[in-house]
Amino acid sequence: MMTTIVRFRKIYIISALSVVILIIICAVFIGGKSSPGSAALPLADNFSCDISLKYSGMSLSGSITRTGPGQCTVTIKEPKALGGMRFDVTGEGIEISYGKLKLPLGSIDIPESNLFEPLCRTLDAAMSPDGLKMDRIDGKNVFHGKSSLSSFEITCADDGQILNIKIPGYELDVNMENYSVNK
Repeated sequence: MMTTIVRFRKIYIISALSVVILIIICAVFIGGKSSPGSAALPLADNFSCDISLKYSGMSLSGSITRTGPGQCTVTIKEPKALGGMRFDVTGEGIEISYGKLKLPLGSIDIPESNLFEPLCRTLDAAMSPDGLKMDRIDGKNVFHGKSSLSSFEITCADDGQILNIKIPGYELDVNMENYSVNK
């Protein structure tokens, strides 16, 4: 009778371990699967970088600082006539500063001043993997998605540094370099 109990316990323990191993294997295979091509962009919430931008035949260079969701500051360096002009984008609108002058604008007051809002909204949308698809093109990660304003394409290096943002609906093409995370 003792051998039957020992044998029953061995069978029970082996069966229980088999079930646990089967559950772990299923969890690994099911949990490790995602829809093909979906991915999250490894983007810091607070960063700065230099930009060169093309917008409807116009070229600008400067810097962008993202301080959080919906908040970006773009400072123009070139062309020299606009050097020092600053655009502060918030969720409520844009403030343009140039020297000692400051002009707060709503989102639609001057459409041309608003070219930085789609850029800021694109960065916000890229933080969420919802609807973001990734392709590997020419050794780079290319993310495709849609913000509340337009569709976009973001090209990144393997380390997550943004190299380029294209927003076709606004004819906006932004190259980024010297990316650094702000603390």
